[in-house]
Amino acid sequence: MDNGSQLYHLFLPTSRAECVKIIRQRLGYTQSQLASDLGLSREQVSKMETHFLKVSETVWDYVLSEAYRLYVMDKHSFTYQSFKMNVNLLVKKGEESA
Repeated sequence: MDNGSQLYHLFLPTSRAECVKIIRQRLGYTQSQLASDLGLSREQVSKMETHFLKVSETVWDYVLSEAYRLYVMDKHSFTYQSFKMNVNLLVKKGEESA
């Protein structure tokens, strides 16, 4: 792993699982709260965050939409679709360099 990849891994999540966990924590949600919002069990959320269960599109969209709602200030110039596309590109880059 080169120095750029090492720095990337220090600052950015490298998978959807890591993104879900980091965003959930930054939103102040427990695994149980996220599970309840999505009609899942806490165990399912835990397994998604630890790579034992694939992060579903429903969970991914929900977590990203919550992050967008809370953290993107200028929604007129940065749409949800642009936000999601950029996060997906970052995650893909992380997975490729892992």
